[in-house]
Amino acid sequence: MSTTDLSPLSSRTLGSSSAPIVRATPEVVRSRARAPRGFRGLKGLPTEVRFGGTVPHSKGRTYAQKEGLRYEQKVHDVLSAIYGSNYRPHPSILYRDRRGLRRAIPDGILRLGAMLVVVEVKLTHTELAWWQLIRLYVPLLQRLVEPGVRIAPVEVCRSYDPGTVFTDGELITSLHRPPMRGVGILQWRL
Repeated sequence: MSTTDLSPLSSRTLGSSSAPIVRATPEVVRSRARAPRGFRGLKGLPTEVRFGGTVPHSKGRTYAQKEGLRYEQKVHDVLSAIYGSNYRPHPSILYRDRRGLRRAIPDGILRLGAMLVVVEVKLTHTELAWWQLIRLYVPLLQRLVEPGVRIAPVEVCRSYDPGTVFTDGELITSLHRPPMRGVGILQWRL
C-alpha cells in the first residue's frame, strides 16, 4: 500500500490544526520523565506531515516478536472484516522534525463517523503503547484530520496486567466508546 486515503479526513491544509487536542495532564507528564528504551518521539514540531510511502514488513526476530505479529495480524483481520475500508492497517505517516525526514507507522486507524481511532496492538499491555500513541501518533494525526474530528488513542492487547506502569490509561469494552482523555485499553483475547 503506497498511500492511505482517509477522505474527507485528510483533505485539509497541513499546518493548521483546530481539531480537538489530546493533552496529557501535568501529573501524567511527571509520572514518567523518561521514555521507554527504543522510543524515538518527535523532536520539535512536525512539519510536512502526510500519508504515503511504503511500509516495511517485519517478520520478527525472536519468538515473542513473532507471536506479537501473529496476534497483531489477527486483530487486523477482525477489524478489516468488521469495518471494511474504514479500517486501515499500518498507515505510513511521513513527516519532518529536527531529526530530518521520518516515518511513523501506527498499527491501524479506524474511522468511526466524526472520530478517528488510532490503534496500537500489543501482545502484552505495555507502557510503550502510551508513548507511541500520545507522544507520536496523535500529534501527527492532528495535523492531517479535518477540524472537529476527535482522535481517540487505543491500545489493543491480549493480556492485561493492571500493575504495569502506565500513564493515563482506562480499560474500555468497545472501540466506539474510548475515554475522553488519555488512552483506552481494550483487552481482546483472539
